[in-house]
Amino acid sequence: MINIKIKIFCALIFCGVSQTYADILIILPESGPMARAGESVKQGIIKARFDSNSKIPIRFVDSSKTSLKNILKKNVNKKTELVIGPLALNEVEELMVLKPKVPILALNQTNKNEANIYQFSLAKQQDANALAKVMIKDKIKKLLVYREESSKKETEQFLMALIAELPIKVEVLDQYPQKMKSKEGLLLLGHNNWLMQAVNFPKKNIYVQALTVDESALPVGVKYCDIPALYENTEKQKLKSYQDQETSSAYKRLIAFGHDSWKIAEFIMDKSKSHRIDFEGMTGHIVIEANQITRTPECYEQLKNVLRRF
Repeated sequence: MINIKIKIFCALIFCGVSQTYADILIILPESGPMARAGESVKQGIIKARFDSNSKIPIRFVDSSKTSLKNILKKNVNKKTELVIGPLALNEVEELMVLKPKVPILALNQTNKNEANIYQFSLAKQQDANALAKVMIKDKIKKLLVYREESSKKETEQFLMALIAELPIKVEVLDQYPQKMKSKEGLLLLGHNNWLMQAVNFPKKNIYVQALTVDESALPVGVKYCDIPALYENTEKQKLKSYQDQETSSAYKRLIAFGHDSWKIAEFIMDKSKSHRIDFEGMTGHIVIEANQITRTPECYEQLKNVLRRF
């Protein structure tokens, strides 16, 4: 169910425009399995728009009620300057086939490109790319991988993306390694409670996916890459102010994602901006060039009493 506070806030402050005309159309799921994700992204967009004092009219449309083709046909008109959404990957793939004439900021990423479509996401590929660079910088010659059995499906995409980026040998283990050689690294893929059950953590060269990080402790020496809004003091406080209630890290990431989506939308609509734009967003360093968007997360190391950004 969509958060009632957001509905009222949107209705009174932001969405007081005709159902026929809107400068920005925002397509997000409001029911079904992706409703909570859509609500979090919506929350980030609304709060970012308020912070920027934007006067651009916006209107939200529920993507879970009808097809994307019907949504665009019914809601896009001559006053629609930009569409934000959809969120589901299959809908973004459908968007590529439809080839819309209006500029669109799609909130997921495919391996295809269309001139009028910008694609922005929190893809695991981006976290994997960043972590691969850390391992290369650490001069790792061989990577050992140990995975939690129950979360293998969750971590498979990240692992495959990481392997594709690493110019070194990768060995997936059936059990936790008792010893490690010099220049070997250990990637532990699973949830935090599973991670903390492990024993004999290496002194260095231990890596995890952002999935493993939550409010609990991490072993000293663990390195990972994630969105800065969860860890940087200024951005962390800002993200906290964006929440109507306490929520998990997964949905905090989506609120931050909604914030950056709005900032990108403003850049797209500002025709006076240069051909290349880059800025520090809540989800990482973002570069917009032509219709291409890249996001680079920040990387961190857990020290004894502090988290170090590097």
